[in-house]
Amino acid sequence: MRSAWVPMIGAAGAITALSGVAADDAAQRDLHWVLYLSYEEMADLQIVKGMSRVQLEWVAARTSLLNPGRSCCHCRLEQRPAG
Repeated sequence: MRSAWVPMIGAAGAITALSGVAADDAAQRDLHWVLYLSYEEMADLQIVKGMSRVQLEWVAARTSLLNPGRSCCHCRLEQRPAG
């Protein structure tokens, strides 16, 4: 297990949330790679997968902006009304 609610090994976060459930963790990693980048590719700022990294990030940001109800939990936290 990479981490849990309390960090075990390394940092806790969205990519380690399922590390205690091996099958779900593997499925999430497989889906992430297909829809965006693998976790290893995310470290490469010069990667090109049909478009440049800048273009890829722009499309991802624009998609999140246009689909606020379907954005990730981190994006929704920023969009909550004050109070």
